[in-house]
Amino acid sequence: MTTTRAKRTAWQLRLWLGLPLAGGVLLAPGLSRAEAFTLSAAAVAYVLGATIFDVITARRPRFPAPMLTPLLGIAVIGLVIVAIPRALTVGLVLFLLIVTLSTYVGGLRLGLTLSSAALVGALVADALAPEADRVDGGTLVAFAVVVPLVVVLTGRLTAERRRTAVALVRLHDALGTAESRPDLAHTLDSIAASVRHAMRARIAGVVLREPDGVIVSAWTSGPSAPTPTEADRLTRDEIELGPASPFAAVLTARRPLVVTGIGDDGRDEAWAGPWSTMLESLGCESLVLVPLRVGHEVIGVLTSASTRPGPVSVDELAFLEAFADRAATIAVRARAYDRERASAKQLAQLDRQKGEFLSRVSHELRTPLTAVKGFVDTVLVHWGTIPEDRQRELLDRASINADELNRLVGQLLDFARLDAENVRINRQPMAVSDAVASALGDLTAVLAEHRVVIQVPPGVAVSADPAAFSDVLTNLLVNAAKFSSQGSPITVQAEPDGADVVVSVADRGKGIAAHEQGLVFDRFYQSPSNVASQRGTGIGLTIAKRFTELQGGRITLESEPGVGSTFFVSLPAARMQRSHPEAAGVAT
Repeated sequence: MTTTRAKRTAWQLRLWLGLPLAGGVLLAPGLSRAEAFTLSAAAVAYVLGATIFDVITARRPRFPAPMLTPLLGIAVIGLVIVAIPRALTVGLVLFLLIVTLSTYVGGLRLGLTLSSAALVGALVADALAPEADRVDGGTLVAFAVVVPLVVVLTGRLTAERRRTAVALVRLHDALGTAESRPDLAHTLDSIAASVRHAMRARIAGVVLREPDGVIVSAWTSGPSAPTPTEADRLTRDEIELGPASPFAAVLTARRPLVVTGIGDDGRDEAWAGPWSTMLESLGCESLVLVPLRVGHEVIGVLTSASTRPGPVSVDELAFLEAFADRAATIAVRARAYDRERASAKQLAQLDRQKGEFLSRVSHELRTPLTAVKGFVDTVLVHWGTIPEDRQRELLDRASINADELNRLVGQLLDFARLDAENVRINRQPMAVSDAVASALGDLTAVLAEHRVVIQVPPGVAVSADPAAFSDVLTNLLVNAAKFSSQGSPITVQAEPDGADVVVSVADRGKGIAAHEQGLVFDRFYQSPSNVASQRGTGIGLTIAKRFTELQGGRITLESEPGVGSTFFVSLPAARMQRSHPEAAGVAT
C-alpha cells in the first residue's frame, strides 16, 4: 500500500514538475538560449523516458522500471552538468533529491546503488567542468558522505513505515479472513503469519487457553518448523512445567515477556523445556510473548521468536501489544463461531439420532405387541377347536412377549428419567447373588437359548440401589444374549477387588472392534456391523453406564473380535448381616 502510494507520488511529481520546468526554463532569466534549450530538452527527455518505462511496466511487470527511471534521471542531470558546467552545484543538490526520492520509493538497496551512480556522475562532471566552475574537494567529500547517510536514514525510516503498513494490511486481511472464513484454525493461522511478517520472526504462533485447560495452538514458519500436531504437543508439555515456563509466566503475570540468549550456554537454566529446545534447534536467539487480553481475562499468548540477537525494540514491542489486543478480539470471535458450529452440528446429529431412535423404538414395541395380539386372537378365534395344551402354549408365548414388551417400556421409562435427571438413588447393602437371581428370573424368555453360568462366591455384597443395580444387570444380560450365537454360554461372575466388588457379564459373541469400544455407551449408538435382528433401541448400555455411575461405580469393557465381550461393573463393597449361599458354577 505504501509502495503504491509512493509510486503514484513520484509519477505526479514528474508530471507536474517536469513538464512545467521544461517550458519554464525557456523563459528563465540569466540563461543563454543554448542553456535554456539544453535544460528544457533534458526535462522533456526525463519525463518522456520515465513515462515510457511506466507503460512498459504496465504490460510487463518484471521490467526494471524502478531501477531504470532514477538512473535515467541521474544520467540526464549528469549530461546537463557537462553541458552547463556552472550548474554543477545545483546538479549535486538534484542528485541528492533524486537519490532520496528513489530510496523512499524503492528501498535501501536501490538508494545505495543510485548513490554510487550519483557519486560517479558528480566526479565525472567535476572533472570535465572548467577550472572556474569546479567545486572544491571538501564539497565533494561532504557530498560523498551526506548522500549515503541520507540514503540509509531514508531507507530505514521507509522500511519501518512500509513494514508497519504491511503489518496493518495483514491484520486487515486477518479481519477479512475472520469475516469470510471465520473458523478458528484459519483465523489463528492468519494471525500467526501476520505476526511473523511484522516482527521479521523465524517462527510465530498463537496459543489459546480453553476453559477446560485444553490449549489450542497455531504456528507458522519454514519447512523445519514443528508441524501443528508437534506444536500442540510441545505447548502442552510446556504448560506442565508450571512457573518455570515463560508461557505460564505470561498467563500469570498478564504482561509481556522477552527472553533473550536462547542459544547461549549462560541462559536461565530454569527454562530448559520443550519450547527452548525447539527454538534453539531453529537458531532462534530471542522470544517475545505477549498476552492476549479480553477485558481483564487472559485468553492466550501471542509468541514471536527471532534469530536476531538481543531484545526487540520498544517500538516493536508496543506494536506487538497493539496487534495482540486486536487479535484477541478476532480469536474470541472465531472460537465462538467454532463452538456455535459444533453445537449446531451436534444438535443436528442428535435430532437425526432421535428420529432413528423413534423408528427403532416403534419397531421394537410393535414386534412383541403384534405377537401378543396374534397369539391371543388365535386362541379366541379357535377356542373350541384348539386342544387345551395348545391353548396353554399360545398363551405362554403371549405372556413371554408381554414380558418383553414390559421390559422395553421399563427401559424407555428409565432412559426418560435419566435424560431428565429425575433419578433418586437409595444405596443399601445387597447380596449380588440375590440381584443376579432376580434378573435371571425376569429374563427367562430372553435367555432361553443360552446357558448362563453363575460364579458368585457366597456373601459377596455391594452398596447399591436395588432397582438401579437390577437395571444394570438386566441390560448387560440382554446385550450379551442379543450378540451371542444361540446356545453359547453367558457367564456372570462377582469377585472382591479391594474396597470394591467387580461384577462381570461375559459372552462369546462376535466381539467389538477397538475403534467402537469407546462408542458403545453413547446414547443411540448402533454398530454398522449389526444385522437387523441385533438392532435394538441403542440405549441399553447407556442406561447401564449412567445407573452404575449414579451408584458411585464405574463400568468398563474388554472385547476381542471373534472371541467375545466382557462388561465389568465395579461398585463399593458392603457387608451383609447374614450371607446368602450361592452354588458356584450352576447353570440355568
